[in-house]
Amino acid sequence: MLAEPEVLADFELIKHDNTTFSNPAFKDRWSFVIFGYTFCPDFCPTTLVVFDQVHRMLMQQPGRGLDVQFAMVSVDPERDTVRQLKAYVPHFNSAFIGLTGNSTMIRRLTDSIGADYEKHVGSTADNYLIDHSTAVYLINPKGRLQGIFAPSHDAGDMVKGFQKIRERM
Repeated sequence: MLAEPEVLADFELIKHDNTTFSNPAFKDRWSFVIFGYTFCPDFCPTTLVVFDQVHRMLMQQPGRGLDVQFAMVSVDPERDTVRQLKAYVPHFNSAFIGLTGNSTMIRRLTDSIGADYEKHVGSTADNYLIDHSTAVYLINPKGRLQGIFAPSHDAGDMVKGFQKIRERM
């Protein structure tokens, strides 16, 4: 948990349903956010499975899961089109949000939240990997960065940590 919640830079991305997602979309709910990409071989699918477990655990608590959302912001806008995200992210949970946009907006958000990523040249133009932050970022209902969950991610630990943060707010 951060001692003081951090304000996010203004941004505008596109959801996997082709609608706009910007700062106000974080208001009035808690948001678990990762930065990744659909071609990621390990962290992203694994973390989205953990997100599904966290979501299920929170939904079992009366009224506790209704004000929580989960999002993956793509750091690979060249390959992660709206269509690609629509096929990928809801596969893990239909309530999850996949986000893409132009490189400037993605970089603005990652910089303000403290995430990092770097594309590595691959064997072809479409075959490459991206190193990216593996933390889970928790945005509070005021749209500010409230906490960071470092890897490795365990659903039970994340729920316990989230509950402690929520109680302190």
